[in-house]
Order: sequence, then structure tokens, then C-alpha cells
Amino acid sequence: MHRHTMIFPIATILGGALLAAACSTSSSASVGTPAPRATDTAQATATLQPAVTPTAAPAAPTSTPVPAATAAPASTEAASAPSSPPPPPPPAPSGPQTISLDVEDNYFTSKEITVPAGVTITMAVHNEGQALHNWDVAGVTKTNFLPHGQTQVVTFTVAPGTYTFVCDVHPKEMTGVLIAR
Repeated sequence: MHRHTMIFPIATILGGALLAAACSTSSSASVGTPAPRATDTAQATATLQPAVTPTAAPAAPTSTPVPAATAAPASTEAASAPSSPPPPPPPAPSGPQTISLDVEDNYFTSKEITVPAGVTITMAVHNEGQALHNWDVAGVTKTNFLPHGQTQVVTFTVAPGTYTFVCDVHPKEMTGVLIAR
């Protein structure tokens, strides 16, 4: 009876769970162990503290079902993502393709141009250089000699293969390849 009287003020402050823990602690105490005095509240609290920690641990799982329920749909989506087939690759270009090429003094800005084979290509060739330049793809297409600042648009279709292009004014310095795939 004396133990319960002394623990009651502490249990009132800390809650009913502490009282239950104190009772289980007092039942496991050996006979002859002096009971803490009511005035020594800090000692009584320190003595009861280990009993409070296990009691407080079950309280945490009761608050975790809310985040677990929220996380469940995300994991369901992640699990369903691998089961869906990957998207198909984009189709090969079948319509006209428009590209451009700038020409500078004694070089092409692109030395290698890749285009889809069998598709109509519209090429805008613009002369940024000071000298006259052109774009000549042997046996395929050719621009006029373009003065500084001029642009010419040519349209062509090529079979798969690699074609050499040059500037007819500077054929050794200004070369490149057109690749049709």
C-alpha cells in the first residue's frame, strides 16, 4: 500500500501507463528492497524510467499505419511499371525533312550530315563567308555559287549510302560527307 501511495502522484503526472509499469516493477522487486520516499520524486522517476520506455515503444507503431497506407499505392505503382511494355521506338521519318548548312570561308559548319534514305530532304545552304561558295553533292544536287549572306534551298532524295560533298570554289579545303540511312 505504501508503494502505491508514493507512486500515485507520479503516475498522475506521467499517465496511467506509468502506473501499470510501476506495478509490474514493484511485483518483480525483491522482498526487503526499501521503497523510495515520496519526497524523492526524481529518484522515483529515475527508478521507473526503464519501465516507461518499453511501454512507450508500442505507441509508435499505432501512428505508423497512416504513412504505411500512404506508401502502399506508390509501391503498387512501382511494381506495375515493370510489367507494362516499353514504348515502341519512334517511327523512321517518312515525310520531308528540312535541314540547314552554313558555309564559312573555306569550311562547312558540318563536315558530316546524316539524313534518312528514300525521304525528300529540303536543305537550306547559307553562305556566311566573304567569298563565293556552293554545296555540290556529286550526282545528287548542287547549289549555285552564293555570295556573302545569300541562301539557296535545294530538295533531293537519296538511296542509302555515303556521298561526298564539296565547294567547287575550294574543292580541296571544303569537303564533307552526306550519309543516307
